[in-house]
Amino acid sequence: MKRQLTKLENLLLKIFILGILALVMLIPLALVKGQISSRNAYHEISVDDITSSWGGSQTILSPTLRYGTVTEKVTFIESGSGKEREKKVELEEGDETVFPANVDYRVSASTEILHRSVFKVPVYTATIHVEGSFLPGHKFSSAQYADLSIGISDLRGIQGAPTLTIGGKGIPFRSSRGAICAKLYPEEIDFGSDSISFSADIQLRGSCSLLFAPGADLTNVTMSSDYPEPSFTGDFLPGERSVTPEGFSASWTVSQINCDSLVDPSFGVTLVQSVTGYRQTERAVKYGLLVILLVFMAGFVVEMISGKTINLLQYLVIGASLVLFYSLLLAFSEFIPFGWAYLIACVMTVGALVFYFRGMVKSSYAFAMGGLVALVYGIIYILLGMETFAFLSGTVLLFAILLVIMALTRKINTTAELQKEESRHTMQ
Repeated sequence: MKRQLTKLENLLLKIFILGILALVMLIPLALVKGQISSRNAYHEISVDDITSSWGGSQTILSPTLRYGTVTEKVTFIESGSGKEREKKVELEEGDETVFPANVDYRVSASTEILHRSVFKVPVYTATIHVEGSFLPGHKFSSAQYADLSIGISDLRGIQGAPTLTIGGKGIPFRSSRGAICAKLYPEEIDFGSDSISFSADIQLRGSCSLLFAPGADLTNVTMSSDYPEPSFTGDFLPGERSVTPEGFSASWTVSQINCDSLVDPSFGVTLVQSVTGYRQTERAVKYGLLVILLVFMAGFVVEMISGKTINLLQYLVIGASLVLFYSLLLAFSEFIPFGWAYLIACVMTVGALVFYFRGMVKSSYAFAMGGLVALVYGIIYILLGMETFAFLSGTVLLFAILLVIMALTRKINTTAELQKEESRHTMQ
């Protein structure tokens, strides 16, 4: 005759099945993560689409002065059986390239937000005034050609026609292999002393970042913008900075000595949006299994205290509701700020669960379970706002929740009571 399971065995079996059911919830959580990745990839495509039309991340290279002379190289080539010699003349350029002794950038950038579908991308228009001086040496006076160039990573961002001012003369820039270049004619320009001063004004559009690559003996950059959330990046941080809700200002001073041990050094600012809804939602999903386990545990405790039974199908519906919270959060965060999206998704989920709990246990325990879900979501939202102390705070809070659960269950001697009840039934 087949033996029936005792109440203790039924209890242990239910605990085991609830654990398996919580693990099964990892499947829909993984689907939500996949949807987050898909939407984030679509967001990046939209960003690339905007920046390809407006201008991408910009890096300004140090101005360089290239000059030299042109000489004729004559060679004779023997040809034919009579060993006749053919004269061949080639022009050779003797180039010399020098970097400035000093260069100063004064940058004023205005920003705006461009939209593509539901996505937003910060872009900027920067007015850059460049001035500096070269010490080319005595050979420059005999140079037959010269040009001054400023490297710019994305020439699509150039607005208008930038002009170089040097030796009291304005010379237009032309594009030249990832740079703007101005042709100089030494015999036509009065450079005055051995030091050659220059200046230029450039209006440049870009997105994401604006960086400078130092090449002069001394590079100074002063930048101001109306963007309130800059991220100073690169090999050098600004010596002075000020960030307010109205914008920021910063200044850098970098000498060539600072760059000796670096490969392709650069510094500047990155325009970063507040942590995107996709990243925040992805971080929230990492707590998904923990939330499900806590709510399942609370439901089981309510069963033990109230004597009301919650069947496995009802646990499955509860788990599905907790997973759907993250889909709601993802959907709302694409249209409204993340904080409001989190609040709306939380209110909807908690409200639905309280209604469901009320129908199951038909007591005030339904509101207690709903309050637990709201508390857990509130704690997770606080953790999402932290960076450095998120792990520490989360661990301490989890320990506090464990203490509460221990306090609620410490007087429930389930095993002993069930064994006594089994003994009474056996004696009868």
